[in-house]
Amino acid sequence: MHLREQGVRHDVIDACVAKPGNDDLALLVKRATALSGFLKTEDGENLVQGFRRANNILTQAEERDGVEYSFGADAKFAEGPEEKGTLRRARRRRGRDRTGGRGRGFHRPDGGTGGPARAH
Repeated sequence: MHLREQGVRHDVIDACVAKPGNDDLALLVKRATALSGFLKTEDGENLVQGFRRANNILTQAEERDGVEYSFGADAKFAEGPEEKGTLRRARRRRGRDRTGGRGRGFHRPDGGTGGPARAH
C-alpha cells in the first residue's frame, strides 16, 4: 500500500514481487522505486514501447503460425559478436537472479543509487 500511495504503478509492484528470492521488504521497495523511476524516463518509455511492438509481432506470428513462441533465444541463431555477447550476458544475469540476485545497486534516474553498488 505504501508504494501505491507514492504513485508506483501496480504492474511495477507485481513485477518486483514476482522476482524469485524476494524476501527482503526493504529491497522490494528499492527495486520498485528504481523501476518506477526508470520507466518515467525517455529510455524507460522507449523500452516499454519496444516491448509492446515485439509482443504484438509475436502475438500475430503465433496466431498466423498456430505455434507458441515462448522459448528463450537460441545462441546458434546469433549473428555477430554483439548478439552472441548479449546472449552470454543474459544467461549470466538469469543465473544470478536464480541465486538470490547478486549486485543489488539500483540506479535512480538522477544517477544516484538506491542500494549498495557492487561489482558484477
